[in-house]
Amino acid sequence: MSKNRRHGVRVGHALLAGLEQALSPVAALPGVSVCIPGRTRRTGSRPSGPALRAQADTPDGIKLAYRAGGAVQEVFVVTSDRQAVRTLLGGRP
Repeated sequence: MSKNRRHGVRVGHALLAGLEQALSPVAALPGVSVCIPGRTRRTGSRPSGPALRAQADTPDGIKLAYRAGGAVQEVFVVTSDRQAVRTLLGGRP
């Protein structure tokens, strides 16, 4: 396993608090190669509880958004089974 990956989550970027724990079930799904955290942005809304949601399909998998504490972080998941990820997150199939 690469030194830049921990439990299927690439850790080369800064992670929002709780993101690694939220991604653990996603990274454990069969068909998921890697979870790659992307950019972090502040939101204009009040801080809320953590939430991981599917946003869009990508050519190699699916893009997720993790919201926590007044910030949002993109996460790119390389997978061959987008539906399994959406089902785990409680989104549309």
